[in-house]
Amino acid sequence: SATGRGASIWAHENLHEGSEVHISAPRNNLPLCAKGERYILIAGGIGITPFRSIIRQLMHQNAHLAITHIHSDRNRESVPFAQEFESYAESQRGYRFIPTISREGGRDEQRGRITAEMIRKCAPEIQSSQCLVVGTESFVSSMRDVLSSLDVPTEQVRTERFEGYRKSEA
Repeated sequence: SATGRGASIWAHENLHEGSEVHISAPRNNLPLCAKGERYILIAGGIGITPFRSIIRQLMHQNAHLAITHIHSDRNRESVPFAQEFESYAESQRGYRFIPTISREGGRDEQRGRITAEMIRKCAPEIQSSQCLVVGTESFVSSMRDVLSSLDVPTEQVRTERFEGYRKSEA
């Protein structure tokens, strides 16, 4: 039985039409803090997906946004929802979208994988921010190490990882 992570893979391999399933209530590994908080959102690949609703909620509840959104992907064309996030960056004061391209760089993107130096440059307020990290298991582990090297308190870091998504990491 699936007991947490990897449920999608398990479901595709084991469930068939007519199968009976029992599910638990949803949980939230990325709860938002009180209004007025600064957020650093760090995503790898498809890990960007939960940030769509998080950013929309923060825009809805707080006119004084302070969000730096750093996203790593293989190439510009594979950045999910790029136009949506770019439009937010143009229209929402206090929201910055920084795509980083690990395999081929464009003219506006950061190049290479996300590093401590890159975060320090893009988000100098990192130590006083809430950090949300989403991506593959290896991406999240790497970002935890990077944030630790920047002396970000562990209680300010929340993560979500996609264990079943291993074919092509950002």
